[in-house]
Amino acid sequence: VRYFEPWGWVIGTGTYLKDVKETIDNMREAEKKESRSSMIMFVAISTIISLLALLLGYMISKKYITKPIEKIENGLVSFFDYLNRKRDIFEPIEMDSHDEIGVMAKLINKNIDNVKKTIEEEKALVYDNIRVVDAVKEGNLTQRVAVHSNNPELNRLTQTFNEMLDLLENKIGSDLNKILKVISEYSKYNFTIKIDNAKGELEVMINSL
Repeated sequence: VRYFEPWGWVIGTGTYLKDVKETIDNMREAEKKESRSSMIMFVAISTIISLLALLLGYMISKKYITKPIEKIENGLVSFFDYLNRKRDIFEPIEMDSHDEIGVMAKLINKNIDNVKKTIEEEKALVYDNIRVVDAVKEGNLTQRVAVHSNNPELNRLTQTFNEMLDLLENKIGSDLNKILKVISEYSKYNFTIKIDNAKGELEVMINSL
């Protein structure tokens, strides 16, 4: 309220409390809506960022962790199949990374290569033993196992086998077929045939008859 002297008027203004309350309520409602909109926007942006981060993490994990581990797993399965005679060859694990998984793959390849080398040596040793056994079956006592491996037990067995053959050759001779042939002739009272280059004790004894 204010007095206006030139005219002698008293001027006053006012407002209804109801209008003030409605104005305040409207302002509060607007603030709530704006706050809800901001919150929804924040949640939406946070969700999108989280999804992108998860996707990026999955892609990185897939490339640098999951696939390398799958390669190692497949390589080990292949190697075990090789050990169990399910396959004849084995390829090393292919890994180009230089991280911990790559170092582990290289270490596995190195040890697998050593095992593979030992297995191949033992195979060669077994095949050479079979060769000598087949020669003995044919009456030839001059053959010896010449292959060795990194397995000391197998090497010792091979050495013992060769020593046994040395003993047989020294005691009997080099060719059982020739000895049997001469004995067969002797059974027919033909003592003119002899064993050539007789060195074994039995060969020498037969030739002395």
